[in-house]
Amino acid sequence: MTNNDNGQDEFEHQDFHPTEEAAPRTGMGANLAEAWRSRPLFKLVVLMTAVAAVVAAAVGFFSSGSSSTNSRLVTPPTISGTPGGPSSPYMQQQTNLANQDREQRALETGGSALPTPMGQVTDAGALTANDRKADPLNDLKAEVERLRQEQKTQP
Repeated sequence: MTNNDNGQDEFEHQDFHPTEEAAPRTGMGANLAEAWRSRPLFKLVVLMTAVAAVVAAAVGFFSSGSSSTNSRLVTPPTISGTPGGPSSPYMQQQTNLANQDREQRALETGGSALPTPMGQVTDAGALTANDRKADPLNDLKAEVERLRQEQKTQP
């Protein structure tokens, strides 16, 4: 097949010699190709990575949809009394006054009011002398009485 002017076949090239080595590759491709040809450990790592990727894909694809567990609530402890524990008669009296005041304001404004829960009333007569001295409500009661006296004396 000679269609060119010099009488040579167009598929035959004068400079082509199949026994000569091709020009060496450059860049990252050359490094990876060289590593693949000359380093068996590199081949092993690449093959293990490929197998691990296939296994991970298979597990993800064939595993069951959702394996979430339901949450459960813990049963709360039994509450046997009101919050705050026992209260003195003075505390109960002040709490009742505050409840009545809130109820009155709620009636005036058209709002709502909730009473403050109170513990059991402790009888002040049942307290010993040491308990009466250590009771912080006694200090509060004395301070409230002192302030009332001051307000009465001021014009």
